[in-house]
Amino acid sequence: MSFEDSFGRLANDLVLRAKLSSELKRLLPYDGPLVRLVLQEQHDLNAKIGAMEAEGVTTSMHERWPALVILIRVVHQNKRCLLAYHSHRLDVIRTAYWEAGGAIAHVLAAHQHEMSTNEIQYLHGLHDSVVRYRDDLSATDVVDLTMGIEDPPRESVFVTVETIREPGPLYIESGLINFKVGQRYILLKHDIEHLILQGYLREV
Repeated sequence: MSFEDSFGRLANDLVLRAKLSSELKRLLPYDGPLVRLVLQEQHDLNAKIGAMEAEGVTTSMHERWPALVILIRVVHQNKRCLLAYHSHRLDVIRTAYWEAGGAIAHVLAAHQHEMSTNEIQYLHGLHDSVVRYRDDLSATDVVDLTMGIEDPPRESVFVTVETIREPGPLYIESGLINFKVGQRYILLKHDIEHLILQGYLREV
């Protein structure tokens, strides 16, 4: 296979990996080597396009014009594939973050080995932004950003929960509670919703 025949194949492999990740419903390990190969191909393509333009291949009347158009289209296709691959991965990471109730430690425990260094930095940046925004809202008691909104509100504001994992002593509206594994508590749901989402408590 010639160099020209391989144009675009590597970037298409990135899209296939993103599609596989969607089908498996899990984050696959970040394919840094493949991403670097696509970026190197972009560099080589741009160099080739620059050389052709320097040779005078700039009008549709030139005999090599179709080849130049194809190379330009491949460059744009590679860009779209790179963006699609990384956009898909960030969507998965953001979804995992919200499903964990904003508990960044749980997201890292589940996905850190599949994430790149930049993705981990992105997750920390997302978390910092959410925390700052949440703190700004907390003064007005408007909304808890980490609470789910899919289920309709229940008639009772209280919920019975059982401790699955000990989150340690916590201050809530009811006061200081030292959760113990296996014990049950009746608490205001909005006080402990995040602990349910994070897997510390189970609603019974």
